[in-house]
Amino acid sequence: MSRFVLIVACGIFVLVGCNQGPTKHKIFGAVKLDDEVVSEAELTFLPDDRDIAPEGAQLRDGKYEQNVPAANYRVNIFAPKKVPLDPGEPSGTPGDKEKIVNRIPVYYDENPPTIEITGPGEVNFQLSSKK
Repeated sequence: MSRFVLIVACGIFVLVGCNQGPTKHKIFGAVKLDDEVVSEAELTFLPDDRDIAPEGAQLRDGKYEQNVPAANYRVNIFAPKKVPLDPGEPSGTPGDKEKIVNRIPVYYDENPPTIEITGPGEVNFQLSSKK
């Protein structure tokens, strides 16, 4: 009897220990700003469901690919761009004459794109600087 209990307990342990979390779906796509392809950016997928961890993706050569669980997401997009420092503005590093800013308009900080992921597929973002 104790051997049977031990085998059942081991089986339950293996099954519980193998839980890899929610199924993830491969999504891919591009980001455009005013119909122009954004070549590099950082995308952060923030799920509405707090039990699901945020996911990040790198936009390289205008394209991204990431595996994410099915959920509703807000998507933060940071597309770095170097611009000259304003007159009198301190630099982050002594001697720097430029700073890095987000190419994506500040409007999207308060109003990030939202998406619903139900399965794998293409998810593109068309943004406008005229907001």
